[in-house]
Amino acid sequence: MIQLVASVADPYRAGTTPLPVGLFVDAVITGGVQPNIVRLPRGAMVSPSEVYIVDSSERLVRRTVNVLRSQGDFVYINDGLLRGDRVCLSRLATAMPGMKVRVENTEEVG
Repeated sequence: MIQLVASVADPYRAGTTPLPVGLFVDAVITGGVQPNIVRLPRGAMVSPSEVYIVDSSERLVRRTVNVLRSQGDFVYINDGLLRGDRVCLSRLATAMPGMKVRVENTEEVG
């Protein structure tokens, strides 16, 4: 169960029972499928729209991404990451672009 706010075109239409505010309803909600969504821990974000990518030389590169949605401890990215990108998930106190890092675990994006 989730809470939603719905707009009803004519809630007081003649000949029908009015729909009171706060009414529980069964609803079918259709939506589109978003392709190529990447879920990252919120802590991987260096700014509201940037992450660090580890390049082939094991150096940090700042990358702008589009956050489609934030929910709980995760963000959902729908643009800005490429297949094979390695996103730095560790919080590095002194991280800066070009800094050499040691990669311990990897999981491919996409």
